[in-house]
Amino acid sequence: MYQEKSIDANGVHINFIEASTSGKPLVLLHGAGSEWQSFLPLLPALAQDCHVYALDLRGHGGSGRVRERYRLSDYAGDVEYFLEKKIPEPAIIYGHSLGAQVAMAVAVHSPARVRGLVLGDPPYYFHNLKTKDSVWYEPFVELHHVLSTYRSAQQMEEYMTGKYPNMDAGRRKARAETMSHIDPEVIATIMEDRLLVDYDVDALPRQIPCPVLLIQGNPELGSALREEDASYLAERIPYCELLRMQAVGHGLPTGEALTRVEGFLWGI
Repeated sequence: MYQEKSIDANGVHINFIEASTSGKPLVLLHGAGSEWQSFLPLLPALAQDCHVYALDLRGHGGSGRVRERYRLSDYAGDVEYFLEKKIPEPAIIYGHSLGAQVAMAVAVHSPARVRGLVLGDPPYYFHNLKTKDSVWYEPFVELHHVLSTYRSAQQMEEYMTGKYPNMDAGRRKARAETMSHIDPEVIATIMEDRLLVDYDVDALPRQIPCPVLLIQGNPELGSALREEDASYLAERIPYCELLRMQAVGHGLPTGEALTRVEGFLWGI
């Protein structure tokens, strides 16, 4: 339905789509272990009023792989290059999970190119925890094992069928296809706490110069943004509105929450 395009950013092939051609520019950045298609449920609503671009981060989806270059600074550099070459006016960036962390870095490094941020349930545990001490470590270990062991979507789907027999078959197939497009080094970088090398995690949110909508999922449903981390960020980001979703864990907004996101996009 959407035509995939590409741009060479700093020597890395970056895959992206445009979901519309008019309105204020909106750039979508997915989470770790995902790809641009994760935003498909939101594209019809967002594309009504925004010129939407959805990118595959390096090491994900149709974008290129670069050995041991999956730090936050590497992802942010690609997005900054994309903004410079493809979008002539300041853009809004909507990042989910890892994409939210990337969006924060881009806003700090290239403030003239960013007019606002939507930060979707970013895992910000690392201001006081190592990844190995977080609830995310074991899932990352399993994901890295699967990506390193199995080379095709079919093999990954067979593994998941045995491990998660009650998962919806369609969801399992789609997840296996997405996983087959991920460089295992992406996950290793996060597991080994190399993602934020050269970043002061306390200073970064304080330096964001634009309006921010910070979205927290429901912790009881699997939110990545803990209550203490949401407060930590909201207190430090200068222009921050905190949206707590009751019906969603670590996922995309729906219903009233999506309406709040659309209202934020309209207002900046």
